[in-house]
Amino acid sequence: NPGAYKEFTRLDDPALFAMLKRWRQWGYNAIMAVAPNATGKHALSPFHYRPPDAVGGFAAEKTMLRRMHRLGFRVGIWFTTVGLDRAAPQVEARRDWWTHRPNLEPFYAWDSNAGNQFTGYAPDGDPASTGWRRFMLAELRSLLDRGWNGVFIDGCIPRASNHARW
Repeated sequence: NPGAYKEFTRLDDPALFAMLKRWRQWGYNAIMAVAPNATGKHALSPFHYRPPDAVGGFAAEKTMLRRMHRLGFRVGIWFTTVGLDRAAPQVEARRDWWTHRPNLEPFYAWDSNAGNQFTGYAPDGDPASTGWRRFMLAELRSLLDRGWNGVFIDGCIPRASNHARW
């Protein structure tokens, strides 16, 4: 996330490498990264796992991962299925990718409660949706092909009645 850290702003910044060296000296051997969100209120989004130009793009990501691996780190990334705003263009363009309640109304995670008639702001990727599964698998393959050692998939769990279109 450009500007979020004072020490560095690019994935290939030598200051980042110096910080990682310190962490390795302290005994750390694994890193779990989180991608920044370009379309939602929170720091997560299923549509932002490709490094933007502002942090150096794919070339900087490759340099970062190479340096981390050289230091002996195993590097994973946290992939989420939730985090977009309800009105995000990605949601509107793919209405069938998101979870729905039994009455076929969209289910919105995060801040969904009885006080707001269970209309939180963030749709959740529906594992029963073929389009969603294809997108998610392509993103996960891309991450692994680019050199990430693993991916933690968060949010891909049917809960309550929100995956009702089976």
